Amino acid sequence: MQITPNKGKGAPFCSPGPRLHKIAALILTIPTLCLSTSAANCGESPTNDRAPNIVLILVDDLGWAGRRPVFLNLCYHTVHTPIEAKQEVVDRYAKKLRPDLRHQNPTYAAMVHSLDENVGRVLDKLDALGVADRTVVILTSDNGGFINPYRGRTVTSNHPLRSGKGSLWEGGVRVPLLIRWPGVAPAGLTCREPVVSTDFYPTILKMTGLAGDAAHNAAVDGVSLVPLLKNPQAALGREAIYFHYPHYYPTTTPVSSVRAGDWKLLEFHEDQRVELYNLAADPGEQNDLAAQVPERAEQLRRRLHAWREAVDAQMPEPNPARRPKMSRVSGIVTLDGQPVAGARITFLPAKGGRPASGVTDGTGEYRLTTFEKDDGAAPGRYAVTVVLKKTTGPARETWIVPKRYADPKTTGLQIEVAPGINRIDFDLRSD
Repeated sequence: MQITPNKGKGAPFCSPGPRLHKIAALILTIPTLCLSTSAANCGESPTNDRAPNIVLILVDDLGWAGRRPVFLNLCYHTVHTPIEAKQEVVDRYAKKLRPDLRHQNPTYAAMVHSLDENVGRVLDKLDALGVADRTVVILTSDNGGFINPYRGRTVTSNHPLRSGKGSLWEGGVRVPLLIRWPGVAPAGLTCREPVVSTDFYPTILKMTGLAGDAAHNAAVDGVSLVPLLKNPQAALGREAIYFHYPHYYPTTTPVSSVRAGDWKLLEFHEDQRVELYNLAADPGEQNDLAAQVPERAEQLRRRLHAWREAVDAQMPEPNPARRPKMSRVSGIVTLDGQPVAGARITFLPAKGGRPASGVTDGTGEYRLTTFEKDDGAAPGRYAVTVVLKKTTGPARETWIVPKRYADPKTTGLQIEVAPGINRIDFDLRSD
């Protein structure tokens, strides 16, 4: 958690234990989290500033010049798929690319740039209204960076953290958190205490001096961060924090995790295996210690099970009618080096099963789905055909050779779909 500077302002309006009338506004801004009140629903696009303009008008209209207190939950769509940005900003970052850089996506960089600019515009408006010293600003994200490809290019990297969005490894759950509370939080300091987004609600109640609903508060899974904001070296005294994700995503299978101090345990629900890491020594979660420290792993597993039972967590159950796990298959189709739009790719299973197909978009990108609309294709061997869409006359069918495979067979190109994520590009030649 980063405690941000108060930009050299004068005497604080807020004292320890402030009441609502001493805070002009509180802004919680969460990039990538789309809610009904989000900027995305105000017409935001990564390539324009319409939503931030609406927000600035809203700031004026709400009377933030001290007439009444305001809470604004501002959720930018940026950064999120589709990965799109202003071309002039993309070009600026494209010039900075070098082969040795971990980040190779200038469009994503441009999206982050525009997000930074538009958050800055809101902060500038608070300065102009003269309420910055009475406004608490919280900036965070709802998940780690998206590490999967989008239109043929990896979106981002969370190095040195493992994995990304959707997973419970650190790359999926460790996110930025910056809080500016002028006059209360010391400026420019970093707090190392682990916190979670469920802490925001009790924190805001404490900041504003509001009681909230007692029945609701009794069930809240979070604690106030005010002690940390006043003293970044303080500790919350919390024994552990918990995560539960009983779902599938490209980066994970259903999983739960618990973190207690420097120790973190993940339990995967398909086979009940566990992984154990010491985050102080291994923040990238590369050295699984479950077999080396089994007593620690079992202690954390029991704690995790007790928490899930206490909160009545929904658990995944085996599906007796489960079909084979689908692999994700996507790629790009080019003809003589140029992307092809409207091409149909069909994967026919060699030993029976469900065919899968996809149609390329305007950039030549395709993604396979089965005829039952399942995403992907079952692992196995397939014969592949590509039908090119012509502007006149019937479509013509051609056998093609993808970049990464050998000579085509006389009965069609044979491709093996591996478990997991498959990237298969097709490079067509003119007849």
